Amino acid sequence: MERVVREGKTQALKARVVAQARIKELEDQMAKMSEQHTEQVERLNTEIESLRSTREWEIEQNAQLRDQLNETKLAVYKVSEIVDVCSRPLHTDRYAIIAQDQLIEILEADIIIYEEHIGILRESLGASKIDHRSLLRSKAFETKLKALEKEKEQINRRCKEDRLRTKALDNKCRVLEQENEKLMAKLCELEMRERDEADMRETCKSASRCKRLFEAEIKKKKAAMDQAECEIRIETARLEAERKGLGEIFS
Repeated sequence: MERVVREGKTQALKARVVAQARIKELEDQMAKMSEQHTEQVERLNTEIESLRSTREWEIEQNAQLRDQLNETKLAVYKVSEIVDVCSRPLHTDRYAIIAQDQLIEILEADIIIYEEHIGILRESLGASKIDHRSLLRSKAFETKLKALEKEKEQINRRCKEDRLRTKALDNKCRVLEQENEKLMAKLCELEMRERDEADMRETCKSASRCKRLFEAEIKKKKAAMDQAECEIRIETARLEAERKGLGEIFS
């Protein structure tokens, strides 16, 4: 009987040792998992803080970029208006130059006709005696010819000025078009940076979701460990009760 009691006590002690070892192992696992959980939570908090600060900086940059974008759009609009305004007189001057060139051609044809007529009159004057009336008519033709030549010079000078003004307007339009291209490139760059900021916000959201999922997984594991610990305690209590029952039987 004493041997049976000793064996019962031995089995109870062994069961207690096994249960304590299991509890110790589970406590170590819980401590290790808790430490890992703490480290990962701290790391995630650090990353979230970093992403939050980056996000705040990106929001400020986004506000500045939006202001720059609006200013750039306004500048592009103004440049487009200036280009349109400069293009209108340019086309008008071109049409005026074409009309003046046509007028010059007509005047040159008239001058040639007058010169031929004067040559004929001069030949007739050299060949025979002409009355004073023909001479006056010849002088009138010469006066008209000089007036036409003077008008031709004025028209040529005006055409030259119009060409210079047209060339200056062309250069100004070219400069404005180059500035417009630069502004459009800057506008595209600002829009790309705005899309990059949207990607950064999506990364912050993904990190927050990962943190929530990880915390939920840790809670599940902790609940499972609590349940296992509860089962071990129940098993230990049962073994202790059996040991006491055996002691009472053999006492």
